[in-house]
Amino acid sequence: MASLLLVPLLLLSGCQAKFEKMLDANVDQAEKSRAQDFAQKVYQACRTNHFEPLGDEATAEMRTDLSPAKQKQTCGYIQLTFGDYQSMDFVETWTGGRSAHIYRFKGHFSKATGVQEIRVVLDKTGKVSGFWLKPWLDTLG
Repeated sequence: MASLLLVPLLLLSGCQAKFEKMLDANVDQAEKSRAQDFAQKVYQACRTNHFEPLGDEATAEMRTDLSPAKQKQTCGYIQLTFGDYQSMDFVETWTGGRSAHIYRFKGHFSKATGVQEIRVVLDKTGKVSGFWLKPWLDTLG
């Protein structure tokens, strides 16, 4: 099961652009908040065991791929492996120009033996198009 940690919760669809790290001053704070709010909403659902379909904040593909049943299955694995979500700290944003922005957070979980990366990807329209939980690496990797 350890190999599942390296598998993204959802695949980033259609994003093959080269990414560059953004200067903090250039990060859109409202977009960053949307990315963080999305992740917190998913992890809150894990805590309460109340799963609902994603709304307009996500692409159609994400709404399909992260159905309530998939959320429940994923949350079960996360809770067994890492424990309960506790908090996240924003670290950086990467940009693929107009194609997507990658928001990286250090995630803290009750049973984890280190920080985990919570990665939220917003497409060019500002909708969530990717979502990962994986071991933290200092590079985008």
